[in-house]
Amino acid sequence: MSAAGKLDGLKQAYDRLFLLVALILLLLSCGWLLTRLASHAGGPPPMAAQTEPTLEPLEVTALAERIERLAAPVTTPVRTQQLLTSELRVACINPECAKPILFHAKQCPFCQTEQPEIRDIDTIDSSGDGIPDVMKIKHGLDPYSSQDAFEDLDSDGFLNIEEFCLETRQWLSDPTDPASFPPPIVKLRLARIMSEPFTLRFKGVQRIGEDERLFQLNLLSDQSYFARMDQSITVTNPRTQAQEVYTIKAYEFLEQETPRGKRDVSVLTISRDGRDIRLVKDRPLTEYERSARLVFLIDRRPFTVRVNDEIELMEHRYKVVDIRADSVLVRDVDSGVDSLVTRLSEADLRQLRGETEDPAMGMMSPEEAEMMERPMAPRGRPVPLRRPVEDVPPEW
Repeated sequence: MSAAGKLDGLKQAYDRLFLLVALILLLLSCGWLLTRLASHAGGPPPMAAQTEPTLEPLEVTALAERIERLAAPVTTPVRTQQLLTSELRVACINPECAKPILFHAKQCPFCQTEQPEIRDIDTIDSSGDGIPDVMKIKHGLDPYSSQDAFEDLDSDGFLNIEEFCLETRQWLSDPTDPASFPPPIVKLRLARIMSEPFTLRFKGVQRIGEDERLFQLNLLSDQSYFARMDQSITVTNPRTQAQEVYTIKAYEFLEQETPRGKRDVSVLTISRDGRDIRLVKDRPLTEYERSARLVFLIDRRPFTVRVNDEIELMEHRYKVVDIRADSVLVRDVDSGVDSLVTRLSEADLRQLRGETEDPAMGMMSPEEAEMMERPMAPRGRPVPLRRPVEDVPPEW
């Protein structure tokens, strides 16, 4: 046999051997698989009991705080993007923090400490007299003294506080210039209120026929006037000598029970200038009209005024709008601004008595002194930092 034939025979023998080995391995694999399937036919093998491990509770306080901060973040005012200029910052008031924060921040973004309120420098009043510090410094006054508010810096007769408007927080006039002064109404004071009786009195009624009546009206001087319903009478006021026209408007018969029997208390309504006036028979109307006694503190001039009267103060004209129980409402004729004239304060009385040195006051005339000597109701004028009158001496 040649060498080539031997080589081919050997090759075939190896192929058969390899095939036999592969067949044996395949049979073994099938046997192992059948064994595994048989072992699992009765169900999975029981598992060993396991014990759960003991877990420690998780600390979530810090996490909750961070979640709360995320839900409500600290906000700061809108920042101005200033080129090459850093924003104003201040230190947090919390000494444990003291980190730099924005000047307008209401809360520190680092420690959440509330920051104090920012005060407007234009409203700071260190002396508490009503005039802000910046307004005092503007005219050379001491911002820490309340006394200079009640001084007359330019000697024009008006106190510094009177030349300043407390509502607008602005100067009404220059307190350093004698030619500049506020509206003179600030120096007008109320001395007293007087009630004047009505000039007419309802005296009686007479029947004329079945449906007509004649009404009798008397002046305080007992001069009589007679008029029918809807008729008018012209009366001369004994105090002012002015002609006043009254019209009979209505009549109501009334009686009142008294220990001595029935009393006639009929009411007669008359009208003047659109105003109805009710007169009870034989009963005077003692408080019909009010008048007021005013005094101008600059020159001590007195005025007796009624509603609609006009007075002139330093080239300013004022009209009396209303006379109240303890004040008088006046209106600037030119500007239409209303002002309330209040009663004399204790400081005003001392000034009028000459107990304070004021070159603008001068001396009172005998007529003016007589006016001020009349009794006056014990009321005071509510001026800042002035004690109101508690008890007006009888000589005033």
